[in-house]
Amino acid sequence: MKVYKENQCLLQGHQSTNGDGLWDVPIPKPDPPPVSTAQHITTVPHLPSPSMNVIIRKDKTAKDLAVYLHAACFSPTKHTFLQAIKRNHFLGWPGLTPTLIANHLPLTAATIQGHLRQEQQGLQSTQHSTSAFNDVDLYPTSDLPNKKTHDVIYAITTKQGKAYMDLTGRFPHCSSRGNNYILVAYHYDSNAILGEPLKNRQAATITQAWKLIHQKLSRAAESPNTWILDNKASQDLKFSMVKSKTDYQLVPPHTHRANSAERAIQTFKAHFIAGLSSLDPDFPVSEWDRLLNQAFLTLNLLRTARANPSLSAHAYLFGNFNFNATPLAPPGTRVFVHLKPTVRGSWDSRAQEGWYIGPSMHHYRCVKCFLPTSRREIDADTVVFMPKHIPFPEVTLHDFLHQTVYDIFSLLTNPPTSTIPTLTAGDDLHNAIYQIASLLHRDNNTPSILNKLNKDFQHQLSQFLQKHITQHIQYAFQPTAPNVPTLPSPPVTRNIIFPSSSLTISNTLDQLARVLQSRLTRHKTLTNHLQTQSTQLFSRQPLQPFTPSPSVPTANHIYNADGKKLTLELLLQGEDGDTWKRSASNEFGRLAQGNTLGIKGTNTMEFIHKHDLPATAKVTYASFVCDLRPLKQETHRVRMVVGGDKLTYHEDTGSPAASLIETKIMLNSVISDAHKGARLLTCDLKDFFLATPMRDPEFMKIPLKVIPPDIQKQYNLDKKQHKNSVYIKICKGMYGLKQAAILAYNKLVKHLAKYNYFPIPHTTGLWRHATRPTTFCLCVDDFAIKYFTRDDANHLINALKTEYVTSLDWTGSHFCGLHITWNYPARYVDIAMPNYIPNLLKKLNYSPKTPQYSPYPAAPFTTTRPGQRQYAPAPDTTPQLDKTNTTKVQSILGSLLFYARAIDSTLFPALNTLATTQAAPTETSLKHCYRLLDYVATYQRVIIRFFASDMQLRIDSDAAYLVAPHARSRIAGYFTLGPHLQHPTPHGPILVECRTLRHVVASSAEAEIAGIFHNAQMGIPIRRILNSLGHLQNQTPIKTDNSTAASFVKNNITQKRSKSWDMRYYWLRDKIARTTYKITWDSAKNNSADYYTKHFSGKYHRTIRKNYVLDGTPSSPARVCYYNTSTSKYDYDR
Repeated sequence: MKVYKENQCLLQGHQSTNGDGLWDVPIPKPDPPPVSTAQHITTVPHLPSPSMNVIIRKDKTAKDLAVYLHAACFSPTKHTFLQAIKRNHFLGWPGLTPTLIANHLPLTAATIQGHLRQEQQGLQSTQHSTSAFNDVDLYPTSDLPNKKTHDVIYAITTKQGKAYMDLTGRFPHCSSRGNNYILVAYHYDSNAILGEPLKNRQAATITQAWKLIHQKLSRAAESPNTWILDNKASQDLKFSMVKSKTDYQLVPPHTHRANSAERAIQTFKAHFIAGLSSLDPDFPVSEWDRLLNQAFLTLNLLRTARANPSLSAHAYLFGNFNFNATPLAPPGTRVFVHLKPTVRGSWDSRAQEGWYIGPSMHHYRCVKCFLPTSRREIDADTVVFMPKHIPFPEVTLHDFLHQTVYDIFSLLTNPPTSTIPTLTAGDDLHNAIYQIASLLHRDNNTPSILNKLNKDFQHQLSQFLQKHITQHIQYAFQPTAPNVPTLPSPPVTRNIIFPSSSLTISNTLDQLARVLQSRLTRHKTLTNHLQTQSTQLFSRQPLQPFTPSPSVPTANHIYNADGKKLTLELLLQGEDGDTWKRSASNEFGRLAQGNTLGIKGTNTMEFIHKHDLPATAKVTYASFVCDLRPLKQETHRVRMVVGGDKLTYHEDTGSPAASLIETKIMLNSVISDAHKGARLLTCDLKDFFLATPMRDPEFMKIPLKVIPPDIQKQYNLDKKQHKNSVYIKICKGMYGLKQAAILAYNKLVKHLAKYNYFPIPHTTGLWRHATRPTTFCLCVDDFAIKYFTRDDANHLINALKTEYVTSLDWTGSHFCGLHITWNYPARYVDIAMPNYIPNLLKKLNYSPKTPQYSPYPAAPFTTTRPGQRQYAPAPDTTPQLDKTNTTKVQSILGSLLFYARAIDSTLFPALNTLATTQAAPTETSLKHCYRLLDYVATYQRVIIRFFASDMQLRIDSDAAYLVAPHARSRIAGYFTLGPHLQHPTPHGPILVECRTLRHVVASSAEAEIAGIFHNAQMGIPIRRILNSLGHLQNQTPIKTDNSTAASFVKNNITQKRSKSWDMRYYWLRDKIARTTYKITWDSAKNNSADYYTKHFSGKYHRTIRKNYVLDGTPSSPARVCYYNTSTSKYDYDR
């Protein structure tokens, strides 16, 4: 018997010969990880922008680091801390090892004050006392069977599914928010202790706190089946449990100690008191309840899960805690919080005094601070700690340079492993700097330093590097799925052999740092440039736009100084020609039968002689797309694309893919069901179009000069070439073929059907499982998966892995170009495309002139006759553009149309007007396009926020009469999900319609009816999608600001002039009669569609823009509002 996983044999054995029917499988012992002799361990996390590379010099600050991390964990006993570290509960905490704590952590007063227990006098124990705690409480015995009868591979256990709950006594001080008690819950399977502060012991207050705790456990898919309560539990609490289909039990009378929550309370009190004892003496004690989040977090990191002893209680419920993403500090430390320029005056102080109260769990590398002056909590990314008792590890400028050089060593000598050879450009030193920048997401701003150094210095530096690297290099990457607990694995190590040297790596780094500083001092201009760019490279502040030199590619495609895309032929002749030759060789090898560099072939194509072509074959060409992808394993990528326009395919080539509407509906569905445990993950299938068998082959011809020499030699192309070209037979799907998409889609449908996943009827990209609640959005090869349990998610993932190579993002932060930021506790999600506009401006080679606050000039009205206004613009008499500028106008409008549909809908009125001229644009059209680019450059970081809602469709409809040339009118529709609540920030639309009526209408009322008719038609498929996803729709309201139109639809006006209206508008009356829609009237100021029918001045536009979009970075709007769970409403940040 052999057990395989991913083509690797994990276990093997044979059937026992003693007749017991069992298999004898020897369990291999893992080899111990080799010990690194390096003095530092460098962690290279996957950091989103903006961020900072955190450096902790563990060799210089060992004691300070031990005391700092110990205080951040609420000062537990040394024994407890060591046991938790040894059990890998603190993976990812910088420098936190058992050796550090055992050798450098002194006994602290806070630990004594929190954990000292009474000892009986005059008695001497015969057992060694290791801790004031009972280890069984922190590290409980697993319910797994422990009586060994045979060597087994796995065992099955049943979760208990129970939890305990009780109240603490009154806290000595009432908090500023009125809290006096803490409701403590103990979850049996996870061994976790949770809690919520209470203002009083009234039944309603306790019930509300229990609901919050129960929701936390439900989101972790660990909802208890039974709650064990004290005899004094209220009827309201019991009723709420029954209503939520949760059982409860009462402890026997007068035996309250049978409730395990009693022990949990004692454990928590000792932990919390120790943390309070380490507070700054000036910390206001009335803010004690603000420290509870970090107290419960660190307490559960110290405890071991009962159901899975390899995980901490926190990891069992919520996944591994990522210290790099969510840093911690000692509670109650005085801080100074940086004030952003947008929230302070030019002469105000740059920082405000406050107190650190805990981590910011949903903001990357931010901390939560309390500001006494305004009495509010904020999430801050830039703070200065002012500790009194607890030392903080210090980092100097030399430390940063020292660590940077060490990072270069790490990446040069220990590159990431991959099944695809890593492609490198230029010399090793240049490549190492670029890799570090790409890992820090600073690849677009990497200074071209080495290009400015002379060749002699580059040679000297390379020789210096190779001479003095004599040590093992060790590094680790952060897990890609932070929400999924992963077992620890030994770090990857490699031995690098260079000529012997007596220098240690520390001395080498110091010496190299001095060499760099000395050399760069001679280049004054370069030094200034380095200082400026290094500030951008490592700064936590948002970066300013960086204009690269023509030789440094900053976008995916490679452009020259004139903004023209470079072809493969030009790149092969450039200074990085060797790198692009290797990349091209990998592409040919991947599509053919492999290459000499280790790439495995897929037999997608074959090199043939010209005489092997069928007589009736059509031969097409091939084009090559060259991309620089810093975040991928294969950074330089050449992709071969077939010229499908020269080939014919008589069958249907359309491949269903999710639309933006379906994507936004899916995001709304996830955040609206988040309280039920819904989450979103994204998945990508590698090489989805490739290797799909075709019934009939296709043929193409490629110039021999673009084929790398190793491929020519391997496939003997000198004998197969004809007039310096090579013919290729295409046997499987490739990019560019008309049939590639539909062939790959049909293969996916057939494969997933075996696992009961099917497309949802009447949708283009939504799928669901036959019995599970899993649904997902499919756009070509990208999946956005809505799941409720990890078992459901893994079921789909495992189904895909049986046929495809997948990459997963459990955070669900990227999908089809959208950057998604989830805030599940506050019940909203943000979507943005932060790099779209900067990349578009670079692609168009356009530099914004001045800030522009409206996308299009305001249209002045003209009077056609007394009492009537005409808003249509005057005829354009400027000259028509030539072919080059016509293409430029069309490119600008096409690029911005997708961005408007996805993110910034305020562009629609301008795009609607300019689209009417793009077939024959004039100089005025080009001028308005440049104005439009200035506008999007002014607002580059736009965010759409979706709040949790009841998922009921609502439509605002409006029309503007005679605002377009040739007596045309413009209609608009604003589609949202959920009630129009007065949110502090706007509730984003799933669809915005803005278009010009093709026919002429006779009155404003007829124009309004036309708008309602169009929007109602658009609403039909949206209602169908929502019903298919389980969000059953009631009668959909359509809001209009025209009373005549509303009366016409309701059939309560006299039929006179309206008899001549288009008969299709009577379709509306039928839908109202069928209770599909209902028409309501409201004033124009409450109609969100009103904006999209007209052009406004810049001054007025700046006033109303905030009603439609958010401007800023994806993380900053999270400070604007919060979700008040006690009132179930949104409120401003206090």
